[in-house]
Amino acid sequence: MLTSTRNLAHIGTTLLRMLVAVTTLVMLTTSETALAAQTPGVYDLIKDFGADPTGATDSTAAVQSFFNTVGSGQVGLIPQGTYSITSTINVYLKSGFRVNGLAPATSGQTIFRWDGPSGGVVFALNQVQMSYFKDFSITSGAGAIGVCMDTDNIPPLVQISTDNRYDDISCNGSTIAGFRFSHQSTQNNELHVLTDVSVQCSGGRGLSIENCESKFNLVRNGSFSNCDEGIGVEGAGSFHAWNPRFTNNTIDLHVGSPCDTIALYHAVSVGSGQLVLTDGATGAPWPILVENGDFDVSSIPAGINGIQDLTPGPLVLKNNNFHSSNVTAASNFVVLESTFSPGGGLSSMGNIYPAGSPFQVNGQLVSVGDIFNGGGAQAPAPIVTGTILTVRP
Repeated sequence: MLTSTRNLAHIGTTLLRMLVAVTTLVMLTTSETALAAQTPGVYDLIKDFGADPTGATDSTAAVQSFFNTVGSGQVGLIPQGTYSITSTINVYLKSGFRVNGLAPATSGQTIFRWDGPSGGVVFALNQVQMSYFKDFSITSGAGAIGVCMDTDNIPPLVQISTDNRYDDISCNGSTIAGFRFSHQSTQNNELHVLTDVSVQCSGGRGLSIENCESKFNLVRNGSFSNCDEGIGVEGAGSFHAWNPRFTNNTIDLHVGSPCDTIALYHAVSVGSGQLVLTDGATGAPWPILVENGDFDVSSIPAGINGIQDLTPGPLVLKNNNFHSSNVTAASNFVVLESTFSPGGGLSSMGNIYPAGSPFQVNGQLVSVGDIFNGGGAQAPAPIVTGTILTVRP
C-alpha cells in the first residue's frame, strides 16, 4: 500500500512538472507579434497596419504607413509572409529606429516582393541616420527590381544618411544595384555597415558606391552573384570588406574614383570573368588592398586581364591564392599594371599564381615572395616590361 501511495505521488509530481514545463514553453514562445501589441513603441506590420502576408493583395500603403510611423527609439516588426509592393517605399528624415523581420532572410520567410514597374526602387532612404534594418528579403515579382535599397538620391538634402546598419538582408533579381549608396552633396565621412547581406543580380551592381558617397563603408560576409560588377565604386567613395564572396560576376570589383582606401580581406571568387578593374581619375593616390583571398581564375576569358590597374594609387596584392585546374586558363591569367604616377604601381607580396609570371607592367612593380606555377615549383624572378623597382623571390 505504501508503495502504491509513493507511486501515485511520483506520478502526480511528474504530471505537475510536465504541466509547469508546458506552461513555461507556451509563455516563452509567445510571439513577438503578441508582444508588440502590449509594448509601447513596438509596431507590427500586420496587426497595426493591415498588411497582407499572403501576397495576394497590394500591401504598399500598409508598408508605407508602417515606415512612416516607426520613429526614433522605436521598433517595427515584420511577421513572416510575402508582402506585395507596387511602388517605392520612401523612408524619409528618420533617426534611431529599427525594422526587424521575424525570420532570417536566409530562410526566405519574410519577403517584400516587387510587383511594380520593372527597374523601380523598392526602398528609398533619404536623410536616414543611425537606424537598423534586419532579417528580410526583397525579391522581384511581376516587375524586375532596379534597386533594392537606395539612399539619398532625391534632392534637396538637409542631412546625409549615415551610421545605418543592414543585417541579414537579401536582394534577388536587381538589375541596377542591390544596395546603392549615393548622394549629390559634397564628399563626407558617413558610414554604412552591411553584415551577412546577399545580392543575386540580374545584371547591374551588387553594391554600388557613387557620387561622393561614404568614405567608411564596411561589408562583412557579403555575397554578390550574377552581377555586372559585384562591388563598384564610381564618382568617389570607399569601403572595406571582410569575407566577401563573388560568384559568376562579369567583374568582381570595379574601382573608378576612390576618395579613400579600398580593401578586400579573405575574398572568395568563383566563376567570374574579371577579378579587379581599377580605372578613372581620383583626387589622391588612394591605395587598394586585396589580401588573403582565394580566387578561381578558370572562367576568365582569354584576352581579359584578370587584374587590371589603371589608377594613380598603389594596388597591393598580399598572400592571395590565384588558381585554376584548367591549364589554359592558368597560363592566360594576367595582372596588368599601367600606372606611372609617383604614388602608384603594383606591390605583389606572398601570392601564389597559377602559372608563370602573370605580370604585364607598363609602370612600377614590386614583387616580393611570390610563387609561380601554382606552388608546384619555385619559379625564377618574373620577366616584365616597364619599370621594375624590386623583384625577388
